[in-house]
Amino acid sequence: MANIYFSQRSVIWSGLSNFTNCEFVDDGITYYNVESMFQAYKIPDERKQERKQFEKIKPGYAKRLGRSVDLREDWEHIKYKVMLKALRLRFESDKSFRELLRQTGNSFLVEDTTSWHDNIWGACFCPRCREGWAGNKLGVAMMTIRSENFPELKTIKFNYLGKEFETDELAIFVDDNGNTTKYNSIACRNAPNIPT
Repeated sequence: MANIYFSQRSVIWSGLSNFTNCEFVDDGITYYNVESMFQAYKIPDERKQERKQFEKIKPGYAKRLGRSVDLREDWEHIKYKVMLKALRLRFESDKSFRELLRQTGNSFLVEDTTSWHDNIWGACFCPRCREGWAGNKLGVAMMTIRSENFPELKTIKFNYLGKEFETDELAIFVDDNGNTTKYNSIACRNAPNIPT
């Protein structure tokens, strides 16, 4: 199966985006999308009552608001775990997301961030970024949630130099702290069906 490239603009796979409308509750706060919870957690735990400002807001506004908060000191160390937590909560509460994630099968998932050049959470394929590192942390997080909930889809298939490979070890793509490996970048960049 070919790699799947998703974004909020995707025709088929847009439902995988963190900007997709969904509703779930964490710590008494109702979030309307994954992006809102992710941005809210930039606020330190000792001031978590301030996270309420991210309740029931649109994802674009949440992203802008998240840029204005005083960033918690440990953010770089916990942000991948926060993303996994938000995705797990969405998975538990959003039936359409569960089904869409199941439909991805064993495909390697890549967030296509060409419009905004994000090579940390996704992979940008513009001429400037195309040959560089692709972190694709969101794609790896989605594959983690998928393998946790659909054991039959634990094996991940990806393309490299025109050949298909498979592994059931997510650890070759990301470590426990969300640091992605060269294999993740290779799988993102070297597929024959990279968007142009």
